[in-house]
Amino acid sequence: MRYIISLIVSLIIFNGCKNNTVAPGNDQSLSAIQVQNGIIYTLSVPKLTFGINDTLKAQLSAFNQSMVPDTLVTGFSPYLYNWTLKNDTGKVIMSGPFPDVYFVERIFLNPNQEARLYQINQAIRDQLGEPINAGSYVLQWNLNNHGIPYLSFKLNIELR
Repeated sequence: MRYIISLIVSLIIFNGCKNNTVAPGNDQSLSAIQVQNGIIYTLSVPKLTFGINDTLKAQLSAFNQSMVPDTLVTGFSPYLYNWTLKNDTGKVIMSGPFPDVYFVERIFLNPNQEARLYQINQAIRDQLGEPINAGSYVLQWNLNNHGIPYLSFKLNIELR
């Protein structure tokens, strides 16, 4: 029986998982995890609750759990990723990326190696630069392939 369970878990890991796993960390951080082609992608925020005058911090990382090296593409481009912070009515309050210059780079990941692909470190303000009201929000992050999302992560956060 133990071998059957191990086999099932191994098949899930090697074939990938399309479901978001959302779990609070031990330090009250929050993560959403997806597995795609032997790479574990993790979107995480350092805390569950942010102040309305805080800086929104989040990062997307990748861990190569396979036995072979892989090359990932990263950089600043809406064709590679996009993120939004939406209020409880679904209105987009913040979004990105919005750099003036777009660039793309490749990251080589050996087996059992992790790399940070992207991060958010932005003052919590609406798209007009105004403060945001306290309440429940959804941070959504899409990894794109030529502008078409292929992995999507959602985290529920609070602003107080």
